[in-house]
Amino acid sequence: WPRFFAYHERYNTGQSIQFTHTLSPTTFYEVLISHIRDGKKGTDMDQGFPDSRDWWVPNGPYAAGVIYPWGSNYSENGADGIQHNYRYRVDFTSQLDSHNQLRVGSEGRIYNGYVFTSHRGVNFSNAGWNASAYHLTPRYYSGYVQDKMEYGGMIANLGLRADYYNSNKPAPVDKYDPGYVIGGNIRGNTATEPNETHVKISPRLGFSHPVSEFTAFHFQYGHFYQIPEVAMLNNYGTYGGGYQYYPNPNLMPGKTVQYEFGLQHNLRGTHRLNLVVYFNDMTDQPQWKQIYMANVGNANDRFFTRWYDNIGYGTSKGMELTLDRTAIGKWYYRLSYTLSRVFTGQEGSQEQWSDDPTDARNWNRRKDAKTSLRGTDRTHRITAIVSFRSPQDWGKIIGD
Repeated sequence: WPRFFAYHERYNTGQSIQFTHTLSPTTFYEVLISHIRDGKKGTDMDQGFPDSRDWWVPNGPYAAGVIYPWGSNYSENGADGIQHNYRYRVDFTSQLDSHNQLRVGSEGRIYNGYVFTSHRGVNFSNAGWNASAYHLTPRYYSGYVQDKMEYGGMIANLGLRADYYNSNKPAPVDKYDPGYVIGGNIRGNTATEPNETHVKISPRLGFSHPVSEFTAFHFQYGHFYQIPEVAMLNNYGTYGGGYQYYPNPNLMPGKTVQYEFGLQHNLRGTHRLNLVVYFNDMTDQPQWKQIYMANVGNANDRFFTRWYDNIGYGTSKGMELTLDRTAIGKWYYRLSYTLSRVFTGQEGSQEQWSDDPTDARNWNRRKDAKTSLRGTDRTHRITAIVSFRSPQDWGKIIGD
């Protein structure tokens, strides 16, 4: 939005180095190290905060590790932020024999940065209208092992992946009365505890096999985890004299279990028909709900804040049918039709007052496990690509 949370400049710089070492004709490894600095500047910068934690200087009472008040020097519609992304990756590959290729690897990402936006340019510690400020330092590490097996026409990939995820942000001891600043005064319980870390194991399986001289099929199965958005873990978002967002550092990654089956058939040696059917089962998806927090705002009717939790789920399923010309010639075309359905849902209390399962207030706006069609669903999609290649004898300008 040009008027809301606008910034006039976005920039990034990056450095990377990649090293490949061949140990033998069948074995090699690769190492990648990189750093990216991504930033944006608003039309009205504050005092040019240094690129470190030092810029997070409170203006008024301060609760270490919990509250992030902001200075009052921003004018209307300020926005700026800096994010550093440090990454390493190591991959080892070895062809053990004629049937097995082994791959082992690890990757790590460390983030450090801040984000600030304000529509009215008021002091963030006073919970101004539509302001957002947070510092982010999450950590992600992963490792995998995979064996690619080839026997005759069959190719199989067996793999196992482990992901470690840490939001690296203290969590409030009492999420129903956490520490926050309203009108320059500290409210709530400022006590914190270390955030939860998450380790997820993901099996992966894929294989393809010819059925006949002209037909082959493939099957894939795997678990995949999606890390939450940084705003869900870090954002202290204010609105109209209160907090409309409060971060949940313990939010788990969302999980997707994916199945895919495909059939490929050669037609008369000139065309290929490909059919793919898939199903994705999504659980532990982050969705917001209203958490009761005593006196979370100046207004008498503001007692709730949005808190993201793993209460969402969904499914996506569909099929794709593709016909393309494989014979070499002047004409090439590819026709594709996709039929898909995407559903989403949420279960549990929409308003939560306590962790007591017998608390009747938690049932005021309880959502049953009920799915609905997602707004981004695209049921039918048809695509066509047609190209013509001119013969060589059409001359030097447009020939070939």
